Amino acid sequence: MAITIRAVEKLTDTQLDEIADLFERAFAGDLGYESTKATLTDELRRESNMVLIRSVQLNGTFFFAANGGNIIGVLLALGPGKGMNRTAEERALTGRDAYQAQESPEFREWWKKYREVEASLRKDVITDERVLNDSWYVSVMATEPSYQGKGIGTKLLSAVREKARTDGAFVTLFALKESNISWYTKQGFDLRKRLDCPAFPSLGEGLTFPFAFFTWDEPSTSRPTQ
Repeated sequence: MAITIRAVEKLTDTQLDEIADLFERAFAGDLGYESTKATLTDELRRESNMVLIRSVQLNGTFFFAANGGNIIGVLLALGPGKGMNRTAEERALTGRDAYQAQESPEFREWWKKYREVEASLRKDVITDERVLNDSWYVSVMATEPSYQGKGIGTKLLSAVREKARTDGAFVTLFALKESNISWYTKQGFDLRKRLDCPAFPSLGEGLTFPFAFFTWDEPSTSRPTQ
C-alpha cells in the first residue's frame, strides 16, 4: 500500500496515544531522549510525551506518514510566530506544570544544564529576527523503527518545507544524535552551530550527546559552522 502524507491540526484521543507510543519505540536507547526521561516512572515517561503532543496540538501542526490506517511516522511543528506553553492557561491545558511538579530534584538539576546549552545555542545563532519570527520549527520527528531508512523522514520534511515555501519562511530544528546531524545535512539543512550536552549521570559518567541547531531556507545559503 502506498505511503500517504497529510497535515492535521487536531488529533483524536486514539492518535494522541499512538504518537506517544511511537516516540517510545522510535527513540528508545537514544542518549539524548533517555536523558530527558531519566528518573521518571513509566507513567511519567509517557506523560512527558503527552505534554509535548498536547502542546503542539494547541498551536501547531502534525504531519503524518501513514500506511493504510497505521501511523508509521510523525513530525510535530510550529508555524511562524507560534510557541508552546507561553501562558499559565496553556500550561494548564497541556498539563506541563502538573508534570513538572513531579520531577525529581536530580532531574531538575540536569534539566537546568540542558536548557543552558539550548539557551547558548539560541543566543549565539538565533539572532536573525526572521529566523525567530518567520520559521516553521520542527519540535520532533519520529519514524516507526521497521520503516526507518525507507524515506519516511524525507517525505515528512518535504511536507513541512512546502509549508515554509508557501509562507516564505525558514525551517528550524535541533538534532541530538550524530547520525541525525549527518542526515539533516544531506537533506540540505545548514548546521549553524553544535555543542555537547552532558547526558544524565546515571546513564554513564562523562557521557555527552550533541546539541545541534539547523536551519533551512530556499534557496539555502550555507553558513559557516560555529
